[in-house]
Amino acid sequence: MYNRQDIFYKLYASRCDRASFKNIPIVLLEDFKKSFKGEFKYRIRYRGPRAHNYNRTPDLRQSTCLKKDAERFSVYKTY
Repeated sequence: MYNRQDIFYKLYASRCDRASFKNIPIVLLEDFKKSFKGEFKYRIRYRGPRAHNYNRTPDLRQSTCLKKDAERFSVYKTY
């Protein structure tokens, strides 16, 4: 039987990119955090449409996605 970590590795592990995991649906964010708590240090980057929030500078709107607008996320190891 698979545990949660095995499922993340099987479905979302990235073999070629810098991201350790990518294109994980945002609904699995809490499951990911519970599954990998204390395993390694990581940074989460949210992916999805960039909201046209005019309180943010154009550079920030172009290059980042806010958690509330995210549809997916990627995970990067930090050293």
